[in-house]
Amino acid sequence: MKLSNLTIHPNDRSTDFLRPIYAELADNKLITSNKNNSEIEMEIKSAHRVILLGHGMATGLLSVGQFPTNLGLVISSKHANLLRGKSNNVYIWCHANYYVEKHELEGFYTGMFISEIPEAVYCGLPNATEEMIEESNSLFSEIVGKNLNLSAKDLLSEVMRDYGGAQKDNPIIEYNSKRLRAR
Repeated sequence: MKLSNLTIHPNDRSTDFLRPIYAELADNKLITSNKNNSEIEMEIKSAHRVILLGHGMATGLLSVGQFPTNLGLVISSKHANLLRGKSNNVYIWCHANYYVEKHELEGFYTGMFISEIPEAVYCGLPNATEEMIEESNSLFSEIVGKNLNLSAKDLLSEVMRDYGGAQKDNPIIEYNSKRLRAR
């Protein structure tokens, strides 16, 4: 019998705001550290849906020192074939769009996602405040978590309505909303 949900969220204080996404999720196995590549592969194979959260780049999800890997990635191109065919996956990390689109994966995913002040400055929003970041992070995670059982495209619609609709006073939400995708 397949596990319904597998969440890989490397243990990292700077991405703790993502925890509400899976906090109330039934039938979920959470992996935060200490699995080697073959164990990760077995877990992905046994899951119906995979939720990948944290810091990352175009080539995958960073391990942030929590997983034994010499590439610094807990999820890389070698995992793409295992993720392909799972239509409701979630990929939330900076530049996940490059990974998802390159490997022709399906699910809900993000492009560059501002979750910290240095990222805001890097992305051309030097006047961003901690309050703006915290509002964006909390609202995004709450809305994604509340709607996680929807299809990827319906999840995107709900997040765009409820999270993107709050962008009037928050340039971080406006920036992030423009970089949310589903396929």
